Amino acid sequence: SLFLDGMDNMKSHIPRFMEKTKKLANFWKLPSKVTGCILYSSHYPMNRKVKMYINFDQFEQGSNMIVSMIYRLLQDVKKDMGKIPPVLHISMDNCYRENKNRFVLSFLAALVQHNILSEVNVTFLLVGHTGNEVDQLFSILTHKFKTQ
Repeated sequence: SLFLDGMDNMKSHIPRFMEKTKKLANFWKLPSKVTGCILYSSHYPMNRKVKMYINFDQFEQGSNMIVSMIYRLLQDVKKDMGKIPPVLHISMDNCYRENKNRFVLSFLAALVQHNILSEVNVTFLLVGHTGNEVDQLFSILTHKFKTQ
């Protein structure tokens, strides 16, 4: 199983300042977008592997980025386990710009058509009910950003 989710962009811009002053309020910040992924498998310690991808606006946020992440994650699985399990369960936000579009779905269909996977199950989380373990990791990151 695979969970993909993006962090609120305003929480990940850098630099982060401990004190917010008027002088620093208009200070330019480097846009940094964090996308978290959790792979669930009994092959990993604690039955999961966490990956974070950071995009400093060198890539457009969208389907190309998501397809690339899924591809890299499948490469990691093959490297870690020696093979790719035949069935992939993937959960994503109900965002048409990044996840719920013909490019991501075509890529997943191609994985089945080319016998890389035998089945792909995609779950799009309901609007307003997208809290998952990736969001919990983002909460920890946000707290660290604020305190360090």
